[in-house]
Amino acid sequence: MSKPIDYKALAEFRHQLRIFLSFSETNVRKAGLTSQQYQALLAIRGWAGKDPMHVGELARLLLIKHHTAGELVARMASRGLLRRTVDSTDNRRVLVTLTKTGAHRLEKVAAVNYKHLGTASSALSKILRLIGRTAS
Repeated sequence: MSKPIDYKALAEFRHQLRIFLSFSETNVRKAGLTSQQYQALLAIRGWAGKDPMHVGELARLLLIKHHTAGELVARMASRGLLRRTVDSTDNRRVLVTLTKTGAHRLEKVAAVNYKHLGTASSALSKILRLIGRTAS
């Protein structure tokens, strides 16, 4: 028999996520970025691969189509936020790396978001523990 769903915990979790996302969106806009651009900068900076990230991987991480990621990368490159290079081992792949400008913008936004998450982490952890106990 399945356990009852804790709708209160789910609603509170969703509420806390929305609070953070709203805060982050405002912070991102103040830095002159779109949400998708910030997500791309964050994904590229957080990439743990041994080689630079390629557009296909960025598309996968952002949950967007390959051609949409290609257009995003082109717009960001034209703004000086990242650099595109053709993969020397596979001419079909385009590799993306942050420029100094892109890294600076990311750092500015991420520092504020990270601090905000630090203050919200207690509430989020409490809700997740409750859901973890009741859902498993």
